[in-house]
Amino acid sequence: SEDMSHYGWGMELGQGNNCSVTIKPKHHQSASLLLSAFILSSMLVQTTNSLRVAVLGSGIAGSTAARTLADHGVKVTVFEAGYGMGGRTSTRVMKRDGTRQYQFDHGAQYIGRPETEAFRECLEGWKSDGWVAEWSGKFATVKDTKVVFEDEDKDRWVGYPRMNFICESLLNHENIGVTLQTRAEASHNENNGWDLRDGKTKGNLGTFDWLISSDRNSGANHRKDLSSADVEKFTTGVRDIQSVKSLTAMV
Repeated sequence: SEDMSHYGWGMELGQGNNCSVTIKPKHHQSASLLLSAFILSSMLVQTTNSLRVAVLGSGIAGSTAARTLADHGVKVTVFEAGYGMGGRTSTRVMKRDGTRQYQFDHGAQYIGRPETEAFRECLEGWKSDGWVAEWSGKFATVKDTKVVFEDEDKDRWVGYPRMNFICESLLNHENIGVTLQTRAEASHNENNGWDLRDGKTKGNLGTFDWLISSDRNSGANHRKDLSSADVEKFTTGVRDIQSVKSLTAMV
């Protein structure tokens, strides 16, 4: 899809109260991620400053949810299994002797024309903050010896100075902590909270009031992230999603 609003999605896994909270969206918020309002609803019985929220995944969805909560005073810890932030807006940085030599954006190719007003406002905010820049390249199809370039000009944007800068900027907040190269496994505890442990070392990662999974792979059959979480509705739904395999050449 050319619309990044289709890349970012998340699901709230905690238990909220029967109340509503209205949040005025800022430019870094996606309409699909106003699930954060459900978490903020618990302020009726607990102040936002005492809430602890864990987010699985640091892509557009996870970063937006984390920033939305952090802007409202909630302490958020983001757990990312990869080497860097960004999820499907990943950037591979190559270094030599500790010095950055070059980088590859090997995730989402670009951000296309928004299909919703909410995402349009979000993209406009990223533009004004300098987090994205226009991409003026063209796509071509090669068949035998013939090269055919697209004949239609399209609006395309990329994270600037690299694709994952959008997520890095969203997560740059005093109320957000990011733990990289950590696949967190979650289980529901007797206090209606969440206990997280490191998927490799089994070490304790902390106890949280709420859990947000923005990484659909966390519910996959080959992953144990949510195998003890008792969230069958979530895991069943994500397992029905079929991915299209692709190869990326970094040259």
